[in-house]
Parts: sequence; structure tokens; C-alpha cells
Amino acid sequence: MPLERLERWCDENFLQLNVGKTKEMVVDFRRDPPKPRPLVIKGEVVDVVSQYKYLGAILDDKLDWTEQATALLKRGNQRLFFMKKLKTFNVCPKLLELFYRTTVESILTFNSLCIFGAMKEHDKARLAKIPKTASRLIGAPVADLQTLFETKAVRRLRAISDDESHPLSEELGRQASARSGRMLSVRTRTNRFYNSFIPTAIRLSNHLQEALFRWLNK
Repeated sequence: MPLERLERWCDENFLQLNVGKTKEMVVDFRRDPPKPRPLVIKGEVVDVVSQYKYLGAILDDKLDWTEQATALLKRGNQRLFFMKKLKTFNVCPKLLELFYRTTVESILTFNSLCIFGAMKEHDKARLAKIPKTASRLIGAPVADLQTLFETKAVRRLRAISDDESHPLSEELGRQASARSGRMLSVRTRTNRFYNSFIPTAIRLSNHLQEALFRWLNK
């Protein structure tokens, strides 16, 4: 069994599994999924959870990002409070913008390639209020979250395509059209897959190429 091999490997390499901190989460999109068999490590049953926070992202068993959006909204508003305080001290707009980009925007865009595209429109609208408030405080527009996501997605897609050592590089190469050079859209059956990183990034990249082609041929 894979779990037994994991236990044996840890013992052989002097690593101790902390079962108390180990959680099991099964991602299953069926309406009535079967109950999983208990996971036992070193004679202890691992707790089954429906939600877990990992590397700053709140994951749940339905890959719904509402709780993550709520957490980001809370943290973003906390930092906007300090921006408002700086505004009352007559801090110059340049420093306010620097503060926003380093302490607020960096939080909102962390893991955005994995999360933002799959978020519900309602959650995106809630988060969009933070850049709008920051714009009023600074007195100048700041990039909205959708634009930041699209820019990062296209840049990351091109970086993966150019890196032959990346596991997805070969897969993206097969998506390139021999005739036009554009990437062929990935066929998807569900909205969840449609809004994930690769299909979304390919659509955005193709859209930018088409816009540039139309501009050059005006």
C-alpha cells in the first residue's frame, strides 16, 4: 500500500509523521459522494476535514473560493485602514501607491493564478472594492484585480512555453497551431476546468494577439 511505503520511507529516513497535524480532505464534486475509508497512520486515524488552510490559501472539498475571498477581503481592509491613517498625515501620493502595492495588492494577488479565475463573480466584485478605495486615497487609478490577473496569466503562460524543462511546456507545444502560431483552445466539459489556469491563459493570449493584429492592420 502507498501509505505503508510512506511510513516505511519516513522511518528509514528518520522522519516522524505527526498524525495530530495531518488532515485528510477528499475533493469530490458528486452530490452524494461515498464516505471514504478511514486513513490510519501508525495506528491513529487521520481527521477528515472539509476545509484546510495551506500556504495561505483556504482549500475546501468543492474547490469553492468564497472563504478565501472573505479572508482576502478582511486582510485587505485591515491594510487599507493604515493607508487611511497615512492619508491623514498628508503622505504624498507616490508613497501611498508604494504602500498599497507592497502591502495590499501583494496580498490580493498572491496565488491569483490558481484562485482568481475560478472565483465567483460575486466574490470578485467584493474584492474589486479594495483597489477602488485605494484609488480614491491615492488620487490616481491603480490596476484592477482582473487586469493584474490577466497580465500575470499571459506572462506565466509564455514563460512556461519558453521553458523546455517545465512539465507543461511539451503539452503547450502540442496546443500550438502549425498554420497561425496561435494556441488552440483546450476543450473543456465543465466551467471549473474552463476557468482554470491553462484554458484561461490560452484564451487571454489569443485575444491579445488578435487585438495586436487588428491594431497593426488599421
